[in-house]
Amino acid sequence: MSESGDYMLQAIRRLSKTHLAMLVVCLLAVGGAVYFFLAQRASRHAAELFNYYMAKQQVLAGSVTAEELRADIWGNVYFKNLTWDSPEHERLVDVPEGRIKIKPKDIILRIAGIDTVQEVELSGAYIHLGFDDKMRLDILQNKKTAEEKILPDEVPMEKRHLQIKGRLPNIKLILHDTVLSAEYKKRHFILNDVDGTAQIHEHQRLELHLAAGRYGGSIAGKGLNIDGTCDLKGEQKANINICLYDVIPDSLGMRNVKDAMTVTGQMTGSLKKPLIDGALALKELRLNDLYFTNINGTYHYENALITFQDVTGSIFGGTFDAIGLYHFDNRYYKIDVDGKNLMASLAAKSSKINTSVALKIKFRNEGPHGNNLVYGSFSTGKGTYMLVPFLSLRGSFSDQSGELAFSNVEIETKVGTFESDVFKIVDGRLQLGEIFLANGEGRRIRVR
Repeated sequence: MSESGDYMLQAIRRLSKTHLAMLVVCLLAVGGAVYFFLAQRASRHAAELFNYYMAKQQVLAGSVTAEELRADIWGNVYFKNLTWDSPEHERLVDVPEGRIKIKPKDIILRIAGIDTVQEVELSGAYIHLGFDDKMRLDILQNKKTAEEKILPDEVPMEKRHLQIKGRLPNIKLILHDTVLSAEYKKRHFILNDVDGTAQIHEHQRLELHLAAGRYGGSIAGKGLNIDGTCDLKGEQKANINICLYDVIPDSLGMRNVKDAMTVTGQMTGSLKKPLIDGALALKELRLNDLYFTNINGTYHYENALITFQDVTGSIFGGTFDAIGLYHFDNRYYKIDVDGKNLMASLAAKSSKINTSVALKIKFRNEGPHGNNLVYGSFSTGKGTYMLVPFLSLRGSFSDQSGELAFSNVEIETKVGTFESDVFKIVDGRLQLGEIFLANGEGRRIRVR
């Protein structure tokens, strides 16, 4: 070590603890003064830098302004009342408060590039998104009627609100208590209380981690989660996990069905033609006088058509299997249920009849303005009615307007076959109609 180095070490060793403490305090004071100076400088230039960047950016068409701008030397620019107005002076986005993180060196040098903005954090915002048939994103002006509205795909690029022509900026969007409204073709979704992040990596890959409270529009429920990634270039391939909590079947066109279900799934394929495979579950489902419990199954979504598979559950003390189809856009559905070992006393809510029932049920709906039909057939083995034994019972039924009506009923006994054109279960009570006995001689005698 040189003589000068030795001299400095000896000088430091000779300093008392008090002198060392004073030296540290002085260094901290200088550092704090420098930080305060730079922070003040950053805050003074926050509005200038923000306006400069907004003037140079070519992604958001129109004007973006904000109030009460302030910044720190770490690149955070805080704002209140940020607004985005279209070139036609229509309000597209309104954010009460938030934060934008800019590269610190860009604050000092007052420069702006594609990656100048690294994060955008929004609180209490309302954002309306629209997608054309090719799943290209744009902001829709939701002020026109359905007849007047111009589809996004018909709007020239130079008149779009989002004009993303080159590389996408590597940016992270952080949402707190935000409302997201989205439109795609004839579908409309509103997500409330949205929290989470959406981040672009490598200028082309989107990563999503979002949670929402109540949602409505083309489908309604109480909560959802979306997690996954999507390639925004080329075929726009997605790998996204979706979980929908407390979905209300009534919002899907299943009229008067208020029992909630949980739907999970994984989206793959492209954004233009997504494929979703997943599972559904309902604790209970009431359809007029039909009561299903512990429903579980799988589904496949493709081109707006949902195919239900391997659906199982319980009904009236027995079990059932089901398959079906549902069209998301026109609300048409077709579901076939095959029930086994049902307890007739539970179905009829009467201890007078005791037997095991096989039940085939068909649910049909022809869309929002079409018929909603429930019908099918049933058959039994041996049993009793009011302690009178029978060999078998079979017939058809339909469940309309709260009335479960049976027709072409045949009750086979040792003395002959009893026949009835119709009897009903209304409000859970059995109502018998005319009953005839067909004996072995071919005669049909009215017995009730």
